[in-house]
Amino acid sequence: MKKILPIIIISLFALSCAANEVELPSGLNNESEKKLLIEEQNASVYEKNSLLEEKNKELSKEILLLEMSLKNLRRQYETPHIEKSISKEYIVPISIPKSNPDSEKVTFEILDKHPDFECLSIELNKFINVFGVYVISHDSIPEEFMMHTANILAEYIDNDLDGIPDDINVINSLRDNNYVVPVWTEELREKHFPSQRGSPCEDNIGYAASMYMSDAWALGGIIEDGNYDGNIEEVWHVVTRGWSDAYPEEFGIGYEINSKLNNAMDIARGGKFENVPSNYPEDAWYSYYDESCGYSCQASEYFYWAVAANIGALDPVYTNKCEPSSHEWNICTKEELEIKDLSIYKLLNDGRFKFPEIIPLGEYSSKLLK
Repeated sequence: MKKILPIIIISLFALSCAANEVELPSGLNNESEKKLLIEEQNASVYEKNSLLEEKNKELSKEILLLEMSLKNLRRQYETPHIEKSISKEYIVPISIPKSNPDSEKVTFEILDKHPDFECLSIELNKFINVFGVYVISHDSIPEEFMMHTANILAEYIDNDLDGIPDDINVINSLRDNNYVVPVWTEELREKHFPSQRGSPCEDNIGYAASMYMSDAWALGGIIEDGNYDGNIEEVWHVVTRGWSDAYPEEFGIGYEINSKLNNAMDIARGGKFENVPSNYPEDAWYSYYDESCGYSCQASEYFYWAVAANIGALDPVYTNKCEPSSHEWNICTKEELEIKDLSIYKLLNDGRFKFPEIIPLGEYSSKLLK
């Protein structure tokens, strides 16, 4: 992908330059004839440029689709046992007794081994405890990236920044299922998973998503950086598992599960599709065409888009994330979400649940550890 993009950009630039070269034939003496010919050629150039712009837009969408497909292939590679557990309505792994998360304070201390699962430390050697959910990494990864992910995770779990998880049921589910958030490279991942075979980690560690060094990062937060942060999506995919397990009637994920989240997604997609349709209905406002993303994956992506819109993370005031993604999801703000997708809006703003209301910016430690 990285090799293809420069070639595409150079080709488009060359075509654009060629399209804008206007040459007049020799032998024209009449000024009106020259003027008329120039106008005709300018019109032709304008038409060619318009075609190039359309092709560029189509190409940008194709590139975005390829990137999304790659992301889902990564997730499928990482989480084969998690995908199986979703289809069986969450088979819970073995849990190890842990302390009450209410009593834990997040210190962001970087440990060199996992305190409960030694098998996680075979290929990885950096661990940060965030209310009992570990961000895991390796000393080849710069610490600021791992620390940033840990801060985003803390802000999702304790969004009101009072030092206590906002929903005890959600954090307990994440802890009991031993979920982790890897920050790594493809090379580290390919070393890690084979090292887990035959160990307690193979079936008892929850992987829902990862952050890669090649992903989009906004270490200063999306408002300051002006760029989107992949952590807002990938970390939420991990937190999603806690919500789905703690409140299956509302946020359960799976084709056979009759949850309010699934029902809202079916409305947004224009129907209940177990597999990705060849064409979504024209009135659908959530239309993810990646065939590698099954129903559970589609629901997880929908949940993320809705939460991101609800907290303002897709607002064009901050980043340009929403417009390029409009072929999949085109609701950019909380106000638009209420108008266009009332079902999920009501669910996310139901006073019984403490969903995030503030965009995670990676500032948890700077605000609480003063």
